[in-house]
Amino acid sequence: PSIVVVGGGATGAELSIAVKSALSAADGKCSVTLVAGNSGLLSGHNPVVRRRMQSALDAAGIRVLRERAAGVEDGVLLPGGELVKADLVIAATGARPSAFLAQSRLALSDDGFVAVDSFHRSLSHPNVFAAGDVSTRLDGATTRSGVHAVRAGPILAHNLIAATRSLPLRPYRPRRRSLYLIVSGPDKAIVSWGDLGAAGPWARLWKDRIDRNFIKRFHRGERDRVSRMQEFFAVALQRSIVANALRIALFVGTVLNLINQGGAVLSGDAPSWLHVVLNYVVPYCVATYSAVRNEMRHEHAAINPAPRNGSDISHLPSPRGHLPGSASPQLPASIAAEESAQEAPSQAAGGRNLTSPDPQHRQPVRPTDPGDDLRAS
Repeated sequence: PSIVVVGGGATGAELSIAVKSALSAADGKCSVTLVAGNSGLLSGHNPVVRRRMQSALDAAGIRVLRERAAGVEDGVLLPGGELVKADLVIAATGARPSAFLAQSRLALSDDGFVAVDSFHRSLSHPNVFAAGDVSTRLDGATTRSGVHAVRAGPILAHNLIAATRSLPLRPYRPRRRSLYLIVSGPDKAIVSWGDLGAAGPWARLWKDRIDRNFIKRFHRGERDRVSRMQEFFAVALQRSIVANALRIALFVGTVLNLINQGGAVLSGDAPSWLHVVLNYVVPYCVATYSAVRNEMRHEHAAINPAPRNGSDISHLPSPRGHLPGSASPQLPASIAAEESAQEAPSQAAGGRNLTSPDPQHRQPVRPTDPGDDLRAS
């Protein structure tokens, strides 16, 4: 069989390798072509990662086309007129805004997604919250990635509950660099972290472990000590907690130095490493531990409020209310819109552009007929 995968992101690359491996093992003969678009392969990653993925695709015998393509009946048509025939076309071009958003009266970004602030709250309707592929942070702090969608989830849950109780909201502060593990073969993967890149079987084992631990979190009773430790360290690395712990350690260390100037252990006469550990490192660890435990306690209490009058939700205010100081809501209060990209195999639509739009030629997508997607698939 002949397969064409359209989309030059991580999903398109992984799908190409997975399809090639599976069909080659079953049938022994398979042709796979990856149409990566004008921006090329893995455009959001560093050059080292892009070269490693290109090498992996070449080793697998997958043809990579750095052009846009339009779907036709027999496959995809390239700008130069070349027809790439295919028995199946798999579209992996990323997220598109849903048709209803154009008529929702919500403030939208230029590409048609819900515009939100750092609290993932709509810029036009403070009683509407959105996270994941349906939303766009106008401050540019996040990209449309599953990494940010997952990490913004607990913040979204906290803010939904806080909004119904008129409590302060929490912003989502993404990390400057995100870790990506991209499958590059049956037993290999590529690590992408900022400007760094690496590859090997160990990366595939690492990815498998992370994925399995993530799925475990959704099975009742299986959130073990490792998950608790991961949560603890994730909270401990928040910038606000680190900054406050450093201030406390500096203050405590200064006070101890003043009090114990004549002592042999806590004064400058002690060995330098012991002086630093007792005066600064220990206070920092204690302050960090206390802050993290307090933060986790508040977060769990917000997400799992104690039941009252035999019901978990009987004490919550009516959802018809809206936030103090906000205008009368146009939509029901505290709506959380959370979508993910539907990257399932589908037949190419005739004459329809299937590649991810070139960033220099990106146009807002605002379909007017919700039936367009169904008729085109």
